Amino acid sequence: MRKSGNRLLYIIIGTIVLVVVLTGSNMRRIFFLQDKVSEYERKIEELENENRKLAEKLKWIDEEEDYIKQTAREKLGLVKPGEYKYYIIKSTEGD
Repeated sequence: MRKSGNRLLYIIIGTIVLVVVLTGSNMRRIFFLQDKVSEYERKIEELENENRKLAEKLKWIDEEEDYIKQTAREKLGLVKPGEYKYYIIKSTEGD
């Protein structure tokens, strides 16, 4: 009776150890994946905020014809018909 009791005890302990080992590795994976999900949720929120800001800016640009004209004049050097653009050139001589 003593040997069968020890055998049963070893089987129970072995089963418990096996369950703990298998569950432990799965739990680590679950925690890792939860961290990844949280990271991606934060990234999605950041991108949604950026997208919202860009959509607002695009709406403003679409509605603001003067902005487009001014930007074209400044960045592309465009002028209206009949206008002249002057460039100020600094002297390279030490006056």
